[in-house]
Amino acid sequence: MINHFRYCLILFLQVLRCQEEQKFEINGFNLAWKDLGDSIKFTYRTIALTNDDVWMGLGFSKDNQMGNDDMVICKSFNNTKTVDRHFSLGKFRPPLLNPEKPQLGLLDTSVFMYGPEMTCEFTRLKSMDTVPNYYDSSENHHLLFAKGLTDRKGNESETILGSLFGSNPGSEVDPCEEQDISEEESVKKLTENCGTEYGCFVNPANCTYSDCISVVKWKDMGQYVNFYVAVNSTEISAFTRYIGVGFSKDFFMGDDSVSLCRFSIFSRDYVVESYFNVKKAEPDVINSNIRTLGNFNYSLTINQTYLICEFNRIKYLNESRFFNLHFPYHILLSFGRTNALGSPTFHGLNAFSSKEKINFEKKTITSPYQTSMVEQTVIKEKTHACLMVIAWIFFASTGMVFARYMKFLLPEKTLCGKKIWFVVHSPFMIMVAVISLTSFLVILSAKGWKWIPLIKPVNYAHSIFGIVAISFSIFQVFLGIMRPNRNHPRRYLFNFVHKTLGYSSLIFSVVAMFLGVNIEKMKLGRVGWGLMVGWTLWCFIFPLITEILKLYYDDKKRPYKFEEKQDTSDDADSEQYQDQNQTKKNMKVYFNYYEKIFNGIKTVFAVFHVIVAFAFTLALVVCIGIADGTQNF
Repeated sequence: MINHFRYCLILFLQVLRCQEEQKFEINGFNLAWKDLGDSIKFTYRTIALTNDDVWMGLGFSKDNQMGNDDMVICKSFNNTKTVDRHFSLGKFRPPLLNPEKPQLGLLDTSVFMYGPEMTCEFTRLKSMDTVPNYYDSSENHHLLFAKGLTDRKGNESETILGSLFGSNPGSEVDPCEEQDISEEESVKKLTENCGTEYGCFVNPANCTYSDCISVVKWKDMGQYVNFYVAVNSTEISAFTRYIGVGFSKDFFMGDDSVSLCRFSIFSRDYVVESYFNVKKAEPDVINSNIRTLGNFNYSLTINQTYLICEFNRIKYLNESRFFNLHFPYHILLSFGRTNALGSPTFHGLNAFSSKEKINFEKKTITSPYQTSMVEQTVIKEKTHACLMVIAWIFFASTGMVFARYMKFLLPEKTLCGKKIWFVVHSPFMIMVAVISLTSFLVILSAKGWKWIPLIKPVNYAHSIFGIVAISFSIFQVFLGIMRPNRNHPRRYLFNFVHKTLGYSSLIFSVVAMFLGVNIEKMKLGRVGWGLMVGWTLWCFIFPLITEILKLYYDDKKRPYKFEEKQDTSDDADSEQYQDQNQTKKNMKVYFNYYEKIFNGIKTVFAVFHVIVAFAFTLALVVCIGIADGTQNF
């Protein structure tokens, strides 16, 4: 079967009465003409499908169908420009009107390519009575507009891109009067028959006409379903594109049966093929020998507002990856570009899922989620990253700082029987475990509850270091609950394990975050890398300086350190004892003096650490939030 897709404007043209240059523009075609007496000068423009190997045609027809039409075809092939006369016989490549004189009746012909715009100028004699099929332009005719690609031999491709537009057959249009033909007439039927003649999946909900981003319509035809899919032209690339209609058992892409409308200017073909969508990988053609398996009677329409694909899909085939439309499925709509081989590339944010499963034997109306599936995934990935940054840079580090350096804080004060440092340390470390576990579940749901494959080494390594850090943090919570009394004989063992796991989890988290900012899809680049380098340096510098100061002040305090013992001897009131007691008091003053200085330094450092940790946390969260995680999704 040969599928023809055409741009065609139908109107009656009466040029003899127009003495001034007239212009007409619709759907990307621009035609200007001027009556020169026995001839008419035409200037014809449109946006070409590519910058070479293209053609556009202007036809004069006696009815509203292609076939038996007098045509002028302007062509650019291998940078050679031609303007020839043809006669269209219908669903076949139009032959030359006169093979011996390709430009019969044409004067002053030229073709120009200005970027994507193709311009063709020619003067056409109104009539040549002795030439068969030379239509007299003094009479009323329908005008036909068409454009397409040439094949590798420079002939007009049998696949012509376009659709049907214009006034109803039989209506009279005066070309000497200003025309106001709105393209809305061509798209208004997108949603007006939803729920009555068709079932519809409209995006956004309740959109009409050109306000829609996309519309999927279906109609039960018994053994097959007729699909009509329209995507706003502003949403897809200029030259190379596809629309994929997936049938899924859930809201997510992966394990889905897909009918994919594909057009490629490189392979010069248009087709509706059957694919099976594998999770996070390029979709597979279900049958490489019969790529169109289950799809037939397909057509393509392109205009300035919409790219429209219409096709019939058989409900059932004896093929497990070709889903049976007797059963309900979610519709997954995606659209994007194809590569040089004509294969679909990633669709970015252009993917939407229906809110509920659809019975294709009913005329229901549904709409997508407020965010696309890719947006949902990206949001989850960013949420995961932000939660982990908050947990490990702010809460974990601050909790550890209080446990290590702030035990002196308000020693006489307690809260619920616990010292102040512990009141800060314990909840902060519990928050680390809770936030980390929540973050892990978020990213797991974004990945369809599947682990990262080994084929992505950075992502995989990130997941391993991350899960170790999370596991340690959760184990620490349970270990803390079972913490023995200070005087317990095995308390030293608890302290050793608790500290080892704590510091190890922090190290694993730093490595995991380093790997995370280097995941290409996150798009954090040098900024993310720089922030992590800065944070790692701070994690090294802060304890190093603090421990050096601790050693320094411990050395200062050592001469003044003594054990308090209550003297019960008989000479406790002697002069010698009083001198010793005074010496001890002086030592205690010096000891407390150095202790107070060091505690003050630790307090300043701890406050500064909280500020630094908060600053790095905020910077990374903002960086993650504004990064475009959809470009290489």
